[in-house]
Amino acid sequence: MHPVAGFSQTTRADSLLAKLQKFEKEKKSMGRSFPKMRDTLKADMLSSLAIYYSHNNPQKALAYTNEQMALSEKIGYKFGIANACEMLAFVNEYEGRYEKALEQLIRARGLYMEIGSKGHAINVDNGIGVQYAKQGIYSEALKYLFRALAESKKENDYWGIMSTCNNIGLVYTKHKDYDRALKYYLESLTIQLKHKENRAIPYTYMNMGEIYGRKKMNDLSSKYFKLGIESAKVAGDSIALANNYCGLGILRIKQQQYTDAEALLLKAKGIMEGVGDRGGLFTVYLSLADVEAKKGNSQTALAYNNHALEIVKQSGELDMYRQVYNQFSEIYAGMGNYKAAYDNHVLYKKFNDSLFNAENQQKLTEQRMNFEFKAVQDKKDHEARAALERQKTIRNATAGGVVVAALSGFIFLMRRQHRSNAKKLKAYNKLQDKLARKNLEAQALQVEKENIELKNNLMLKEKEQELLEKETLQEKLDFNRRELASATLYLYQKNELLSALKAEIDAVSQGDASPQQISRIKSTIQQNLYMDADWDKFKLHFEQVHPDFFKELTEKHPGLTAYEVRLCAYLHLKLSTKEIAALLNITPASVTKAKVRLNKKLNRTDVEETEPEMVKMD
Repeated sequence: MHPVAGFSQTTRADSLLAKLQKFEKEKKSMGRSFPKMRDTLKADMLSSLAIYYSHNNPQKALAYTNEQMALSEKIGYKFGIANACEMLAFVNEYEGRYEKALEQLIRARGLYMEIGSKGHAINVDNGIGVQYAKQGIYSEALKYLFRALAESKKENDYWGIMSTCNNIGLVYTKHKDYDRALKYYLESLTIQLKHKENRAIPYTYMNMGEIYGRKKMNDLSSKYFKLGIESAKVAGDSIALANNYCGLGILRIKQQQYTDAEALLLKAKGIMEGVGDRGGLFTVYLSLADVEAKKGNSQTALAYNNHALEIVKQSGELDMYRQVYNQFSEIYAGMGNYKAAYDNHVLYKKFNDSLFNAENQQKLTEQRMNFEFKAVQDKKDHEARAALERQKTIRNATAGGVVVAALSGFIFLMRRQHRSNAKKLKAYNKLQDKLARKNLEAQALQVEKENIELKNNLMLKEKEQELLEKETLQEKLDFNRRELASATLYLYQKNELLSALKAEIDAVSQGDASPQQISRIKSTIQQNLYMDADWDKFKLHFEQVHPDFFKELTEKHPGLTAYEVRLCAYLHLKLSTKEIAALLNITPASVTKAKVRLNKKLNRTDVEETEPEMVKMD
């Protein structure tokens, strides 16, 4: 919705400010002799400044609007008051306060009708339709918008036709009727291009880009967002530029082009932070969090999502809360922090249920309004028919006065006809009431059916979440079991090593130690020191690929040493003798001997220098 002012929307701000300063100087020099009518000119200039800044600096626009409202009320300038109401409605819509925006527009329409400004009243009808659409009351929205469109075409008002077609497209988009939405967007765009309405063009390109994105026609979606970016630069409209950057960035996320998506979203973020566009920043922060999470930058993703949460706390919108907590849940799940993921999922479900109830209440409100509107129309039709019947009776009775002899018979016939018509009318009204009740009951049943379907979908998603949590817990349990088995094997082999060393030391203590005995003890200690330093790291990575290898190996051959188990693992990886020698810090010849000993220990009759048969598992 774009308010209409007394000056062109393309008027440069510096020119307007210069005129305003000149105006103030003249007023100061003339004092009380300054004409009151000139104050209306100042109000119009303030309105034009507000409209100019509405696309780049909403807070500055609000300041000029408040000044215009105060001046217009002081001098009793009804057009200025109505104009300020339109701009206040625009600001309230920008801040997400749709009910307040609707109140301001209704006041503006009343003032325009009072002063006989039909064109401006049509524009306000357009705005009222938009506010009803923002609240989800689509039937009322379309009623006002189609009325505005018909009046604009009657007046041959191209601006009214253009803006109304664009808003009808928005309503059909909300209703997910994308083909009808595109039809009205194209009609609006044709007028915009013909009359070079550069301020409106980038927004229409953006709307069409969003629709093609929802229809999964990504090439067309990308094309229109790029056209929106270029046209926004031409118009000098920073908000339109940021919104098109954001739309294209979200499309790139869907296409998994995360680097491009991040660059586009950061451009949108810089602009929106500059103009204080909180609604746009919410979408940008949420999208950046999604990008960072998909790139594996969980902490950055959490930081962006926290920025989005701060904006939500200021607006309090249920849908925004729902989106933020759903994003938190997904980020924490990706980090493996399932408790935090679950806690945020609970919050997401809470706001999702609240939103579900609010939407159902909104549907019931719309149905009630439609029913009440129909009841009023039925009453008017009934009164019109009754008046027509009365006119017929009077006319016929008057005409019957010409012939006195036929008067009695004529009156008798008319009364009988009247009674018959009254009965028919009563039956007709009764049938209409019955049909209206049936229609309302059918609508209520449809809403109930939709509620049940939504609840079933929620239950299905909860079951899927529970299954995912169970699978995660099972994987963790299996991993812990493997860790326990490995630790048990390690302790067992350590005890075996200590027993062997004790036996060697006892043998040495009973006599002179031979060099071979000392060498064996050193070799045993060296091998186990090496295994202690690297075993845990190797085992962790190996078991991720071959989870049951060590379990099956120790079950079949419990007498293997830690050194032999490690050798089996290397052989299972099909490492060459030279590679194994480098890993164990021994010579290739020692590896060959170790293979031979291992084959014997595994009860192999063919003592070949190849991989032992039993390690060929998986």
